[in-house]
Amino acid sequence: MSNNQPDKAIEIYKKITAIDPDNAYIHMSLADYYRKNGNKEKAFEELKLGFANPNLDIDTKVNILLNFYSINQLYTDLKEQAFELSKILVETHPSIRSRILSMEIFFYKIKICRSKGMLFESHGSRQQ
Repeated sequence: MSNNQPDKAIEIYKKITAIDPDNAYIHMSLADYYRKNGNKEKAFEELKLGFANPNLDIDTKVNILLNFYSINQLYTDLKEQAFELSKILVETHPSIRSRILSMEIFFYKIKICRSKGMLFESHGSRQQ
């Protein structure tokens, strides 16, 4: 954050945004800046702009979502934001939809198998 000079940092961010408004990474940096300065609403707005940008790679977006879901364990009020970011991710990168669906089906099947006692332990014996 420009050596603990938030006013200077925001001015630099604004200049970069004016020069390159479609730069996904500046939106991610701004999201971090606003989060660190306690402005959760602006942080989330910048995060959504970054997520909607197809130039920000899928892996970065998925890692951010994973953090949202792990934090979600502590702060349930973030659940809506996590779902909104997931929706933006799928809209921006439609090819990921099938991967997400495949993961959801896999975890659902594990849940069903566990409930029926059908999972095996690592040494190969059936769980009771």
